[in-house]
Amino acid sequence: MWPRGGRAALQFYMDMANRRYPLLHTGAPAAAANAAVAALVGGCERRTDRTWLPAALIKRWAAGPHAREQASRTGRLSIMAGMTIQDHLHTVRACRDEYAAIVAGVEGCGMGITERGGPREYGGRPIEITYPRVGDLERLVDAMFRAARPLYLWGIGVKREDDCYGVPAVDLHEGSPIGFAIAPDLMRVCARRGACGNTILRVFASLQASHGAQCEEIEP
Repeated sequence: MWPRGGRAALQFYMDMANRRYPLLHTGAPAAAANAAVAALVGGCERRTDRTWLPAALIKRWAAGPHAREQASRTGRLSIMAGMTIQDHLHTVRACRDEYAAIVAGVEGCGMGITERGGPREYGGRPIEITYPRVGDLERLVDAMFRAARPLYLWGIGVKREDDCYGVPAVDLHEGSPIGFAIAPDLMRVCARRGACGNTILRVFASLQASHGAQCEEIEP
């Protein structure tokens, strides 16, 4: 694998035990490896995305039962101390499996209509994210829906009489619709059934880093 700019080749190993959540392993220097991975994932022109680890998951696996890791919210785990490389691999795989379970739980909230030979059934519910009260809500909305990293969401906020915003948006990773109702101290995210739950993890992890957000669906 080559980072952009024609620099020296880097060697990665890919673990495809879980095809939706492949793992990349390398012994290359961190800066070069990060640049190479950034060229592969993320961005609205690609269907791949990073993992977006919530703070509780980072804290738990950085001081895991088998190896101490340096963990980032974008899914990078670097071994700091441990007995063997197997300790590190065990930690990475366990973290992946827990993350996959969180995403599956979020996707279980997807909203839509089901027809099973009888009356139509409407199911799903919004995901609620809370945060300390935001003074300039218009600025937050503009920052979230400008079709730019890290969220890659595009939409136009409509201000309501109660000073909240409704935003019918598009997730540019998937091209799928996603709706937001945003108040000064919380937002509700309405994803359609079958949409990728990683989008909501991306939103939550970013708001957690910038606004100290909380979400019971993700961090009960």
